[in-house]
Amino acid sequence: MDNEEKLLGATLFDMAFRVTLDGTRHQRPELNEAEALAVLRERLRLARNLERNSGVL
Repeated sequence: MDNEEKLLGATLFDMAFRVTLDGTRHQRPELNEAEALAVLRERLRLARNLERNSGVL
């Protein structure tokens, strides 16, 4: 993987992360930034666990 591909991958991840965080904020408008990040991290953790344990994701 060359540097351009790495940069593109990082940019894509950043965009997806922001969209997902915006969705969390939309669902839970009462959360501050740190709380919204904590919810997103928990959701990502749960998704990784599902992927490891079921092979579905």
